[in-house]
Order: sequence, then C-alpha cells, then structure tokens
Amino acid sequence: MLRYILLLAVAVIAIQARSPPNPCWNKPLCMMQCEYGNHVDQDGCAICKCKQPPHCPHVMCAMYCEHGFQVGADECETCKCNQPPHCQPVRCRMNCENGFK
Repeated sequence: MLRYILLLAVAVIAIQARSPPNPCWNKPLCMMQCEYGNHVDQDGCAICKCKQPPHCPHVMCAMYCEHGFQVGADECETCKCNQPPHCQPVRCRMNCENGFK
C-alpha cells in the first residue's frame, strides 16, 4: 500500500513539474525563408510574413575594411572593421608555381 502511495506521489510531482505547453504547436508551420526573420503573432509564434530590413543611416567611413564592417546591436554597420577569420592552415600537396588562392 505504501508503495502505491509513493508511486502516486511521484506521478503527481512529475505531472506538475512538466513544462507548460507550447502555444505554437497547433498553428500552421511556415516554410518561408526570411532574411531578417518572421513576424510573430500575439502568442509569440512565427507567421508567414517577413520582417523588413533594418532602416540604417548611411555610414560614411573613410577607411577600407578587408573583412567588412562590424554590425551594431541595431543590425546596422558601424565604422569598425571585422576581425579576420581564424582559419586552420591548409595542407596541400599540389605544386602551384604562382601560389595558392
């Protein structure tokens, strides 16, 4: 009898501890790819309407950045250069008289 009460208590705790249901589970799934993401409805679920690109002022930087400019929190370019990518050295056994690209 004690074992059944203990089992019942564990089951009740497990049911109460589960995560809240996902409000988007019964909504249509949008297969549209949006460069800036999708708009969301009142439940926070993605809908099939693309967000517009951020409105960024034209930034005039008197410098050249080989790897492009950094992007700020507003998703607009800043006048700071991106760091060069960290690539592993390539081992190639080809002989190219003019070097590699």
